[in-house]
Formats: sequence, structure tokens, C-alpha cells
Amino acid sequence: MRRNKLVAFHPYLCIVLVPLVALIFMFSSCKTTKIEARKSISLVEKAKSAILSGDYLEAENLILKAIQSDSTAITPYLLLSDISEELKKTEQQKFALHKALSIDSLYYKAAYKLLGGLYFTEGNYKEALNFYLFYQPYAKAGDSSFVNNRINSARFSIQSIAENRQVLIDKPGEIINTSRQEYWPGISTNDSALYFTRLLTNDMNMPYERIFVAELGSDGWELPEELSISDDQATNIGTVCISADGKWLFFTACGLKNGFGSCDIYYARRKDNRWIEPRNAGAVINTSAWEAQPSVSSDNRFLYFASNRSGGQGGMDIWCCEMTEMKDGYFFFSKPQNLGRKVNTPANDFSPFIHADGKTLYYSSEGKYGFGGSDIYVSRYLDGGWSEAENLGYPINSRFNDDGLAVSPSAKTAFFASNREGSIGGSKDLFRLHLPEIFKPNVTGYIKGFVYDSESGERLEADIEITLIETGSTHKVTSSLTEGFITTVNAGEMYAMHVRKDGYLFYSRHFDLKQAAEFHQAEQFDINLEPVKQGGIFVLNNVFFDFNSDVLKPESEFELKKLTNFLRDNIGISIEISGHTDNTGSVDYNVNLSERRAKAIVNYLSAFIDPERLLYRGYGSSRPIADNETEAGRAKNRRCEIKILSK
Repeated sequence: MRRNKLVAFHPYLCIVLVPLVALIFMFSSCKTTKIEARKSISLVEKAKSAILSGDYLEAENLILKAIQSDSTAITPYLLLSDISEELKKTEQQKFALHKALSIDSLYYKAAYKLLGGLYFTEGNYKEALNFYLFYQPYAKAGDSSFVNNRINSARFSIQSIAENRQVLIDKPGEIINTSRQEYWPGISTNDSALYFTRLLTNDMNMPYERIFVAELGSDGWELPEELSISDDQATNIGTVCISADGKWLFFTACGLKNGFGSCDIYYARRKDNRWIEPRNAGAVINTSAWEAQPSVSSDNRFLYFASNRSGGQGGMDIWCCEMTEMKDGYFFFSKPQNLGRKVNTPANDFSPFIHADGKTLYYSSEGKYGFGGSDIYVSRYLDGGWSEAENLGYPINSRFNDDGLAVSPSAKTAFFASNREGSIGGSKDLFRLHLPEIFKPNVTGYIKGFVYDSESGERLEADIEITLIETGSTHKVTSSLTEGFITTVNAGEMYAMHVRKDGYLFYSRHFDLKQAAEFHQAEQFDINLEPVKQGGIFVLNNVFFDFNSDVLKPESEFELKKLTNFLRDNIGISIEISGHTDNTGSVDYNVNLSERRAKAIVNYLSAFIDPERLLYRGYGSSRPIADNETEAGRAKNRRCEIKILSK
């Protein structure tokens, strides 16, 4: 319940309000007798009593009669404003405030702020801006920050709407959206599956959350199915994130017995097309506060989440921690770090989504400039820190609550949740978005396939490591028998791939994606591993030399360390390192250069491996594996190989 408000009138307000309240002035022109004034006062007192007893409908009836008796008194209009707010009668509240301001501008200046809020909420940003500007000179210290934010928000909203950016937003259909609430979307790496949270009700009409997944068929999205994690309807399970390799499910659960607080973050691993062994992320992540809405980087290295724990900017904040190790099916995490003031605000900041590029963060905030409710923002990791968050603008954001943006690695698919106009029954629905270029992440794609035994053709389980050559950062994926492997890669980068399987030869591959124009966002290939045996040969695809040089480049070290580990694991093996060139240059020159390069590799290995196990030869251009007529063929011929001499 609110106390009576005092109103003040701004001298410039008449010019703005005349067209808005012409009808009101007609009533105010009537003269009021003393008897009518006394009757009005009596009705006001009765209305106050009704308000104290919580009977707002009776209070409304009494105050309208008081206004009819005396249309020149301010108090009835202020009470009508309060009553209208409680009864959610917005137009009537605006009427009352406009009338009060027209009677006396010195009585209650906060009427400007109230009217600004009413117009802002309904999306009339021009009127809202006018009233906030009127109120700004009178705002007290504790209120000025809010008013300034609203002024900036109104100006931004007016400009963003005027830009009329052509953004295609549609809905995935009623097979996904229902009269229930659907929110927090997640997209599989290859755009083939849509995960989301749905709010259900049990037999007692009590709500509870569950995770659903819909597969993309030839005719569109198929009927969503609930993921089987818990049958306990007293537990909320939602806000899901799928790791880029599809092997891990991160989610929020509220009310589980092994929880640390009201809501905790959990994870489960995929095995035989089922999610098994859900586990609490532990006390480093989860506290007695609220932790939820996980988002995992594509290299399974960083976990982003929302929390209202202490140490933040206020309300819910976005936090991040490093996933330092995985052992026996458990993840271990570093101490979470707050993303700071360029991202977080004293209000609520939530629904983080880290894109597969590892540098673009989408999230929602109620504390930054925007259209009202919650808006979606983007921040990018640049020069060791997060950039000032940027509002995605109209029509992505609206005066309603917009949040949970998820963008596929290719950025061709994006979903978010909103209760905007067009949602079913005013509930939150999922909307599909074609993201404008200025808000897109870095160009990202994926590679996928299976690992096979080259002789039997049978699928193998194997560990795959992807190394970003420039930084040395790595992430690991596992290729399973039934699903193979999938992992993301970014345009403009160089990657080394290494595959390890006991009993099989060392395998390496090189991905040079520096030229984004030639980047294929989806590539499928199979890896054939050869059993370790005498005479087996494999190429060192990630060993590099400068032109006409036998000096190993620093980025070769990743490959040579893997080769060192292979030789340590197979102590009975001796090898020949051979150098090869294309046919450019003389025979003697090519033989000499290829031999010096092979020797450089032996010199590196000799610091860790018995030199008696290492031989080197230079073959020049005598053993090509591709046509020397093209640059691509010549590049393949310039290589270093390993041959198993004994086992």
C-alpha cells in the first residue's frame, strides 16, 4: 500500500499536456460549492479507510464520487493514481496524474517520474522522455541514477526504432511453443537439435521445470521429447547447455537433496544415447545462494553462469570460472570470477551464452539502457577483457522481457525467449532470429567424423586433442563408437589435431583457417588409424620450417611433444625420420635440405629419447605423394615422415 502523494507542477508542462488532457480541463472549469467540497473531503476519508482495509474497488468507487463532487482538489486524484496502480488500470492512473499536475505543479513533483514510467512501460518512449526530463532537475541523489538511465534508455529506444533495422524474427511453430512457458534455448553444434526449458504443472496445479529436445527433420522441427533426468516433480530442472562435442549436458536443478543452495548447477555425460550420472558441480561453483543458467565454452574450458552470490555488482551477475581438469568423470573448477562492470550492473544480469568462438558473450540485463523489462546485450573479449556491453536494439529487444539468446556456431541459427506480442497467451515463447551482421560472432564452424581401424574398418573409441597453434591452448574430445566426434573451429586460426589410441600409430592433422573466405563451416572426415607394426608410416603434419631453412619453428613443438610421448609409450620401437621436398630446385639441394630437416627433428627428440632408437634420412623430391604440377600438390610433398623400423 502506498501513502498519499504530494504533487508539483512544472511551468513548461502545460504546453505538453494540453492535447493530452483537454477533456480533464472541461471538468475543472466547473465551480465547486462549499457543500460539494465538504462532501468530497468526507468521501476521501472513507476512501482512505477502504484502502487501509485493502478494499481497492470500494476505494475507487468512493474517490470517483469525491472527484465528481469537487474536481478542483488534488488529493482525490493522487489517491485515484494509487488505487489505479493497485488495480492495474494504467489509463485511469495516467488520467489522475495528468489532472493533478494541471491543478497544482508545486504539490508533488514525482508525478513526472510516475508518468514517465507509465509511458516507458507501454513503449511510448517520446512521452516518457519528456516526463523524465521534467523530473530530472528535482531528482534526489538516490533517484538520479535511475532517472538518468531511463532518459538514456528512452533516447536509445527512439533512435533504435527510427533506424528501422530489417531483422527477420519468426517462431518455430506450435510444435515447440505452447500456452505454457518455453524459454532458455540451446542449439546443437550442427544445428540439428533444439533444447529448451518448459514450465509444466502437476496434478495439484503446481509448476515445475523440465528440459525438452526437438530434432530437426526434413519437414521442420519434430515433436519435442522430455529429457529423462529426474521424476521428482518437486524439483525444477532446466536452463540447459550442451557442450560443443555433444558429450556433456550442463543444467540447473532446484531442490535436489545434494544441493548447496536454492538452485545449483549440475552436469551429466552422454553414453549410449542417454544422459547418465548427473552430478553437482561442487562447492567451488555452487553456494548457499542461487547459481543457475550455465553456458560452457566450446573447448570445455570455461563455464559461465548467473548467480546472486556475494561479491558481485548487485542482484544477479554473470560469473566465469575455468574448468581446470576432468578426472574419473568429475570436472574440477577454479574460483569463479565476476565479469565486472562493463557486463554486470547493480540490477539483474543473467542468461549468459558464450558463443563457440570463445570471444562473444550474449546475455540479458535489467540494469543497462534498453527498452524495458530485460534486454539482450553482447560483449566481446578483447585485449584481455570484456568490452562495454552493447544493446542488440530493435526489433530484437522490445518493451517486454527478452532473454536467453543462443547462437549456433555457424550463426545461421539463433533462438531467444520473449513474452512479447505474438507469444501464446502472453507466456514466454521461443523466437527464431536471423542475427544482423554487426552482432554476429566470429566465423565459426565444426569438424566431425569417426575414427576407424584402417585394416579392419571397425570404428574405434579414441582421444582427440585440438591445439590452437598461436596460443598453445588445447581442448580434448572423445570419438565414440556410436556418435563419433564433433568439435568447433574458428576462421582465421591455425589448429593442430592429434589422435591417440593405444596400439595404433601416431596421427596428426593440420587445419590452416587463416583465410576466412576459404573457410568451410562444416566438414566431415574420417580418421583411419594404423596399428603399430614394422614398416608403418605416418606424416608429421604439424612440423614447420621457414623457406630454405632447417630450423624448427616454435609452433612445431606441439607435434614433437606428441611424438615424444608416443615413443615413450612404445619403448620397443625404433624409427626413421625422413625429410622430403617438392621438385623445385636441384636434386642435390633438395636432398641436403630434406636431410638437415630430418636431423633437426632427431636433435629435438634426442633430449628425451635414446638416440639409438632414432635414424634420419633425406630423400629430396624422389618420393612424391602428390602431383608437383600444382602448389597444393607441392605442399603435400614438402613433409617429414616417421617410419617404424622395429617393434
